Amino acid sequence: MAKNFITDGNRISYVNETGSDIVSGQPVAFEKMVGIALGDIADGESGTLALCGVWEVESISDEIKQGTILYLKDGKADTAKGGPTTPTFGYCFTHKPAGQETVQICLRG
Repeated sequence: MAKNFITDGNRISYVNETGSDIVSGQPVAFEKMVGIALGDIADGESGTLALCGVWEVESISDEIKQGTILYLKDGKADTAKGGPTTPTFGYCFTHKPAGQETVQICLRG
């Protein structure tokens, strides 16, 4: 193995400085990245975020086609980029019909 290898990058340690508790499975934006909390993370404590994989998360109710780029906006997966600071969440993993409240997302990691 290469001498400069650090880790596979699938997970990252994260210190919760949001002012609120984070619940397991919740999307968490930090800088321009988004991860999924692998456990509850109390405010001021550290925990682990997943940076890759396929997850089912809340989304807008519109139809979303497979492969569509999704952004994290107001805690939900959204097809509309809210502005230059809205982080890219990942890609729609399977077609999501209109009216369905969740989407399967492949994290960008």
